[in-house]
Amino acid sequence: MLYDAGGSVIGAIETIRDITERKQAEDRLFQYERIIDESPDFISLVDADGSYLIINESYMKSLGKRRDELLGHSIAEVIGADAFERAGRARLKQVFAGETTRYDAWFTLSNNERHFFNVTYSPYRDFNGTITGAILSSRDLTDLKHAQTELEESETRY
Repeated sequence: MLYDAGGSVIGAIETIRDITERKQAEDRLFQYERIIDESPDFISLVDADGSYLIINESYMKSLGKRRDELLGHSIAEVIGADAFERAGRARLKQVFAGETTRYDAWFTLSNNERHFFNVTYSPYRDFNGTITGAILSSRDLTDLKHAQTELEESETRY
């Protein structure tokens, strides 16, 4: 605002900034976040200690936990230290050495149902190319595994 000597408003100075590109980038980021959250795959980002930094909706639902119950907590806290030592610790070290690792395994979900997953651990690199996290992605292949087993049993019978 501009004031005269008596303190009365005599004008205003306005600035206009074009934020179109910023709004478009925010919209794309929101879309990307929605895509990740809507994916049926379980997706998370963890640090070198295995603590959750980001986690998608599908993964939270599979564990029967809220986001605040997972973020900042370690995989070992969530699935148990023994399970993490058997299935994850070595793979996490491989990721921070720059390797991507995959494996298939049976897991028991929060509803006590067993599901067969293809799990991928891959490096997350920051803008400088430094590995700062591990992306964990798990795809439920239970139906495919059951169909494969049925086919094998059928072939054995005939």
